[in-house]
Amino acid sequence: MLLMTLACNEVTLKNLEVFLLGSNTKTTQAAASDNEARFTNVQIGDYLDVGKRDISGVQVYRQGNSSPLVDGTDYEYQAGHGIVHILDDGEIVDGDEVTVNFTT
Repeated sequence: MLLMTLACNEVTLKNLEVFLLGSNTKTTQAAASDNEARFTNVQIGDYLDVGKRDISGVQVYRQGNSSPLVDGTDYEYQAGHGIVHILDDGEIVDGDEVTVNFTT
């Protein structure tokens, strides 16, 4: 575990850039439907980043299965971050190929 502490008189974006060795950029994404992200060798407990933010209409499929998996049973997602979390007690098993369909 890494613990970092930042002490400064002003918490500004510039100070955070220096502390985190990063940069402040603004990005935009166009609204689109029928987005798809594929993942191979998925492991139970994985967090899958679909590469977009503010997603909706999420459906997750296992390779070879045309029925979508169940949100809250097989996976859960964080819409704002575009992250799908594979849950422990769902149908997905280690090594599966998973497809995530979504709208932005």
